[in-house]
Amino acid sequence: GNEDIGYDLFLESPPGWYAGFDDLSAQGGANSASTGLMLEDGQMTIGISFTPPQVMTLAGAELTVNLRVIAQSEESKSTLYQLPLIVRQISELTVDLESSFSSITPGNTISLQYSVENIGNTDLDLSPRLQLPQGWSQNTVLDDFILNWTQSRNFIVSITAEDDAKSGQISLVMESDDKSWNHVEDIVVALVPKPV
Repeated sequence: GNEDIGYDLFLESPPGWYAGFDDLSAQGGANSASTGLMLEDGQMTIGISFTPPQVMTLAGAELTVNLRVIAQSEESKSTLYQLPLIVRQISELTVDLESSFSSITPGNTISLQYSVENIGNTDLDLSPRLQLPQGWSQNTVLDDFILNWTQSRNFIVSITAEDDAKSGQISLVMESDDKSWNHVEDIVVALVPKPV
């Protein structure tokens, strides 16, 4: 402008979201603030933080935050600026083993029930892979599948402890593009004494 003047600032957020000024107000994060007196042709950098809703928002969603600027003058001239937001992609998955087991003797077969839940905001194309200790065999074929955002899925994997099975770790690995998640569980093979 062509005179020293201050401005009142107001943020209007999309439903469920919250926008606040970082350091302009006495209480950080408030959605209204004042610049104080600004010199003619002066500039000010304003920090704004955006808080998403508790419910996950789909990746790529486009939102708008309105910034209303009102001049502290007799005319109280008001200007509206629209600040575009795009929700970034978050790929996140939980992998849990629902089954419980104690020590296993060679020759036995057990079923492992796993649950996976997509807690990110984008669909995941998953490739499951089971890693077993020496002497174990996998009886179930694990096919690739798509897990949409907010979805979960359970599946069962059958494994057998062969005669030479060793104790160790069972690891279910879920791979998607350049990310992977896993669940690791210790398993103990109980050796049966051989008759003399």
